[in-house]
Amino acid sequence: MKQKLIKAKGQIRRGQLLNIYGPGSMLDLPDDSVLMPGLAHWTKNRVTIEEPRLVERCRELLQVQSLSLQAPPVSDDILEEKPSGIKAFRFPLWFITQEFQQSTLTDPKSAKWRTRLILNSREIDRRRFKDPDTRRTYNVVPIRFVRGCPKGHIDDIDWYDFVHTSRQNTCRKERRRLLYDERGTSGDLSEVFIRCSGCNTERSILEATLWKTNPFGVCNGQRRWLGPNMEENCNQPARLLVRGASNAYFPQNLSVISLPERDNKLKEGLDAVYNDFFKSANSLETVRIFLTLEKPAQALDGFTAEEVWAAIEQRRNPTPTASK
Repeated sequence: MKQKLIKAKGQIRRGQLLNIYGPGSMLDLPDDSVLMPGLAHWTKNRVTIEEPRLVERCRELLQVQSLSLQAPPVSDDILEEKPSGIKAFRFPLWFITQEFQQSTLTDPKSAKWRTRLILNSREIDRRRFKDPDTRRTYNVVPIRFVRGCPKGHIDDIDWYDFVHTSRQNTCRKERRRLLYDERGTSGDLSEVFIRCSGCNTERSILEATLWKTNPFGVCNGQRRWLGPNMEENCNQPARLLVRGASNAYFPQNLSVISLPERDNKLKEGLDAVYNDFFKSANSLETVRIFLTLEKPAQALDGFTAEEVWAAIEQRRNPTPTASK
């Protein structure tokens, strides 16, 4: 049976994945917006990076016993039954239509505004919304705004609560439509309003920037880049984030000076035969026995058993780096 190749939804460089598009960042794809996942959701076709000093520094900071450094996966075309690359999470889950019929609105002033529907992802099918009343189909795009907090949590905005400023509203239960009004041409936040079509209550997005007034309530501790049900306790006020803004994501970079090994030839030779032979070595005498075999003898030609044993111990117990 011929294997089918499919194209990736989007592609980014590995350097971008380590910086501006790391875990927890928002990425705009050609037809969607996604949240980059944690490493648990990356495929396993990655290359391990040997850098003992950086590993030791990371262990100190994270207070863990062991860890490994791995390069991001590489993917071009994808086998249909063997996915590779990174599987991201759709985010945000609220969308707006690219156009809307002004004549269906109840507010006569709205004819002067650019008004669009706000929709949840449950109402979207293949980036399209079909109005059950008019039977008209609309293209949709992700909404510009989400919420976050200083601890790094990120989540969708509850637009019903934001507009009505009270959780005791009936418009949600009655499934009244929320509307996105742009009352100008500049796209400034002061010209963007969220409006309820049921009670005609409205609220400016500019009010959402006044985080001291707690416009979104307390953060619910969502860590959506780790997957569903990964929230934690948080008492910080939620704040407005604009997708694509430079202040929406800041990577944490850690680096060390990479010093070349004193004898690279010894390291390369040991790497070539370590897993097959020397991984189980527990003494100098065992090393001497392995060096009598053809493959280890060729890979480590010119090195004594003492040098090989010292390299094995260094490999198993990297020299700790000084804390900065």
